[in-house]
Amino acid sequence: MCGILGKVDMRHGISGEELQRMLDVIRHRGPDDEGYFVYGKKSACLYKGKDTVKEFQDKEDISALESRDAYLCMAHRRLSIIDISSAGHQPMRDAKAHLVITYNGEIYNYIELRQELENTGYSFCTNTDTEVILKAYQEWGKQCVEHFNGMWAFAIFDEEQGEIFCSRDRLGAKPFYYYIAEDKFIFASEMKQICQDRQIERKMNEKVLAAEVIFRISDYNEETLLENIYSLPGGYNLSVSLDFKKEEILCLKKEQYWDLKIGKEKDRSDRWYEYIKKAIRLRLRGDAPVGAMLSGGVDSSFIVGEISKYYKENGWDIKDFPTFTSCYENAEEHDETYFAHLVNETCGTAENLIYPDKENTFDAYRKMIWHFEEFSALSTLGSFMTLEEISKSGIKVLINGQGGDESMFGYERYYSRYFMDLLKKGRIIRFIHEYGETVRNSKFNMKQLLQNIVYFGIPAVRRLRNQIKARKYVTKDLRCCLDEKEIKKCISNKSFDDLIYNELRKGQLAHNLLYDDRAYMAFSMEGRVPFIDYEYLESVVDIEPRSKFRKGYTKFLIREKMVGSVPEKVIWRTNKNGWSSPAERWIARFPEEELEKLFQNPHSSKYFDVERVKKLYETNHTCREFENFLSVEVFMRLFEVSA
Repeated sequence: MCGILGKVDMRHGISGEELQRMLDVIRHRGPDDEGYFVYGKKSACLYKGKDTVKEFQDKEDISALESRDAYLCMAHRRLSIIDISSAGHQPMRDAKAHLVITYNGEIYNYIELRQELENTGYSFCTNTDTEVILKAYQEWGKQCVEHFNGMWAFAIFDEEQGEIFCSRDRLGAKPFYYYIAEDKFIFASEMKQICQDRQIERKMNEKVLAAEVIFRISDYNEETLLENIYSLPGGYNLSVSLDFKKEEILCLKKEQYWDLKIGKEKDRSDRWYEYIKKAIRLRLRGDAPVGAMLSGGVDSSFIVGEISKYYKENGWDIKDFPTFTSCYENAEEHDETYFAHLVNETCGTAENLIYPDKENTFDAYRKMIWHFEEFSALSTLGSFMTLEEISKSGIKVLINGQGGDESMFGYERYYSRYFMDLLKKGRIIRFIHEYGETVRNSKFNMKQLLQNIVYFGIPAVRRLRNQIKARKYVTKDLRCCLDEKEIKKCISNKSFDDLIYNELRKGQLAHNLLYDDRAYMAFSMEGRVPFIDYEYLESVVDIEPRSKFRKGYTKFLIREKMVGSVPEKVIWRTNKNGWSSPAERWIARFPEEELEKLFQNPHSSKYFDVERVKKLYETNHTCREFENFLSVEVFMRLFEVSA
């Protein structure tokens, strides 16, 4: 788990000072090691940096590199998880094969792939999954990614082909940003690295901004908040052909190698359960300490229950396996200590209760926006501060339940699609029965459930309501930037198949995985997500909806499998929190003078009626209008973005 960087500049060359700047800005992603590979007019060689491990200290320092000497550079920041020795140093070069790789992620089935490649005749010098990727590329070419089970963002420079081959994992758990111009190509783990190139303008992408502010829809395509910086979608490869003699970037080619296929035949088997068990067990691999996030909700409790069973099956001691839970005193609606304690007590895991708290939460909020490179609700600050505390324990790997809601219909908004389908099919008696069960076994009363069905089930209602709200505080300039066709596609799901595809492949999951990566990596930790395992997802998408919704419960299949390993009070709980935290507590600790600066000299005045936002803030400090303004304003200031 690391940070990667690559740059090609045929016209100006690449300086060592700039490369170091682009890597230093993501030191949090990999404090354990640092490395550079430079391909120039005269040579191709490795360089060292300030944090390079001692075994590579014989290399020349990157600061000595002058721009005229280099056409291409690949660089790397390492967080050591698999083979934590210096053998895992990157960029990793296979001089005989004329290949160099910089890679971020984990290939969970690397042990099996290594054995397969050894049987074919390949030999290995390290115990890393990085070397497995290089050998797999030699054996299978670009199709190598189809053999991987894991999360990744990598680039391989093939010197003989004059090509950079880039790939991102199927669901996009690991970030891959890129910038392309006539004579320049840059790829990176975070946008702030690309922004270190002073020739690239930092301009707000107003179409993306409008969708996020007005509809809270993001990551639905490859555009980002910054114009001309793109995110390679999950399940895609990117190839860049180079001609060093003519000093040209010949072409950029993007190809999809995987997509989620949803069949017409609904699956009633339990194969999904075998795949999720396998996914959890694979994600326990590594040479660094592993723990789990435990909210006391269904998904994280299911994972901890399965880990406990796995340990006991193998005769391992579970009492040293740590779980971590966010706790909030005097905020019962956000505190899940009770449920998490029940799980730990039953499973025998080591309980760690974290009480996130800071005096100056404004600094913490700014830090969060800096790392996320995105907007974020104030409530997210609680989980961000929780991870900061966990990082002090020495844990490097945390398994979590992200993705469980999207695959098993855990969000309450999915009720609307279910009930709309029943109405369309004329199943009135079933509708009435299920409506009553849902009111009994969810957090909705009858009126709230009806409002949910209407709002999420009728796209025109959702569009109109959000646009009316936006007119109160969003300027006409920004409202006119909204791509109506794109928004309609995002919220108009004609069937459950459409809904689950869009949730997993566009918007919701992509957004959550971005947050997941950034929050953990901000504190040099790796987050592992079993519920986005592609084998599990391919099996679960074809399960009929009525198996996932039953007796008014969401995620019924998951709950059913937990019986006997997790307490009943946890299994059948209906008060879903979703890692919430007391936003009103955080905002109360924002220094008033800092907020006044934002209101008095706003950079985002092109997008917001700032006076109106201020009045709304005075009425309700945690209103959505203020949260949107705050996120945009802080983002623009931190990244020096122009309107």
